[in-house]
Amino acid sequence: MLTLNGLSPLLAWIVHNHPLTAWATVLFTGFALGNAILGTFLLWRLLRDEPPAPARDSGARDDTLAS
Repeated sequence: MLTLNGLSPLLAWIVHNHPLTAWATVLFTGFALGNAILGTFLLWRLLRDEPPAPARDSGARDDTLAS
């Protein structure tokens, strides 16, 4: 995620500071927007992640199946 956050300003800097053709500008702008969207999605998933459920002891006996 840190790589995505660092790549976004780099792409924006390239678009603003270098004379690019129209297609190159559209391409770099698309990469920058896609990068920002992907980074935001990954951040949302990271913050929304729930802790795992406690593991059951595999050695424990299940009385409902014992007859």
